[in-house]
This record gives sequence, structure tokens and C-alpha cells, in this order.
Amino acid sequence: WKDLGTGDCGDEVTFVERLQNCSTADAMRRYCQMAGIDAPLIAKPEPSRRGKPIFPEFKEPQDEDIEALSVLRNVSPKAINAALDAGLLFFCKQSGHHAWGVTDCTRQNVQLRRLDGEVWPTEWNAIGGRKAWTLRHSRAAWPLGVKETDSFPKVALLEGGPDLLAAFHFIHLEGKADTVAPVTILGAGNDIPPKALPHLEGKQVRIFGHDDKEGQHALQRWAHQLMDEGATVDAFSFSGLHQMDGNPVVDLNDLCNIYPDDFENNLQEIMP
Repeated sequence: WKDLGTGDCGDEVTFVERLQNCSTADAMRRYCQMAGIDAPLIAKPEPSRRGKPIFPEFKEPQDEDIEALSVLRNVSPKAINAALDAGLLFFCKQSGHHAWGVTDCTRQNVQLRRLDGEVWPTEWNAIGGRKAWTLRHSRAAWPLGVKETDSFPKVALLEGGPDLLAAFHFIHLEGKADTVAPVTILGAGNDIPPKALPHLEGKQVRIFGHDDKEGQHALQRWAHQLMDEGATVDAFSFSGLHQMDGNPVVDLNDLCNIYPDDFENNLQEIMP
């Protein structure tokens, strides 16, 4: 197998390891069980050695960078600064393009997007034609910001970098910066890793699943994982809401471009 988004590749065992987010040894045992082989007879493999993402050099945020990202994602400059202060957002220059990226204090997962909103060049086979670039060796399932929630009673669980910025926008719009922490998962196909779940134990979590098939499936999976961990869970619905261009609201970042009348008539509080 090969992941054209991250460049990762491997055999059947490493596929199970990524899918189940488990160690190589556990992946080997699960693979053997599926194959009908007595797993204890298989020698325990050596621990896998996986590199860490190589980060681009962070750029000192300039007013023009903050303004460009604010306009691009339709969020307030205060939201951009809040994400920078939280250590979940950075600016850089990657492969000749000004970019913004999301990561967290663990530095094990990082995703870049161009500041002009365009796709990465198509001649790059690994990520060409895509807007989001998850850097090689990233642990793509790791929820960004989850360790930062430890001192917060409430969490907004999101999907993707743009929704992370939108969460900061609404958190500060509603004056909840001291009580609500945003956490984003970079892709609806990812489950919450077992190592991340204890950080969310017992918290009040609102899930902002995308209003599409994949997003709603992810919402259900994440909700079950969180409830098993003792969290109180609810979900925000985008159904029936429309952006100012007439398109339906599919995610939290779309909600930043909602009709004012829709906002006043259908919404009160967004964040938990």
C-alpha cells in the first residue's frame, strides 16, 4: 500500500498498524488472527522505527499574513492570533509558496495549505492537485490540540485546518476562550487514537461533523469513542443553513459565511 497524501507506504502488517493505530507487534498478532495463524508462535517483531515530520522553518507572523488568512477563511484576525498564541497555527514558506500550517505541541502531525488558497503543484506526484499537504512521517490520525485541552472543561471537536480557525473565531465571538478548547482531526477517515482519548475523559465535547456522508459517519464513530471514555457528547447540525452565495453550509468554516438572517433566526450559541 501507498498513501499518496503523506507518502507513507508498507506491507499488510503496517497497513493494519495504521488502520488500528497500534504497535507493530499488536498489528502482527491481529494480522495472524485474521489469517487463522496461531499468533503466539510468531516471533515478536522489532519495534518499528518511524521518522518524525520535518517541519519547514516557521515564519514570524506579519500583519499581511494574518490579514490574508483572515480574508481567505473568512475568520477574524483575533481568531488567527488566538490560534497562533495556542501554538496550533504557524506561517512558513514551502516549496516557493507562502503557506499556513496546523500542528500542536506534540509535533507529530502537521498539515500545510497555501496562503493563496490554491492547490499544490500538480507535478508533485505525492500531493499534486490537493489543497492540504500532510507532511511525510506525520501521524495523520493524531487530533491536533488534544493535549492542550487538559485544563479546559469543554472541547469543540472538528475536522480539518479551516474548521480549526473557524472554531477560534466562534470561541472568541462568544467569549468562551477560558472554557472551550478546539481539537481538530485531519480527515474523517481517522478514528481518535487510544493514546489521545484519556485527554478527553469526562469532558463536555461538541462534535462539528461535516454535513456529508463521510463526516456523519465520522461523527458517529467519534461520539461512541468519546462516550466510552466518559465524555458528555453532543453534535452541531448544519442542516438547512446556507452561505451568502446560496450554497449549503457543510462545515464550521462555511458557517463563517452564513446569511445574517439565518444566523439570527436559527442560531444562538455555537460553541459548547
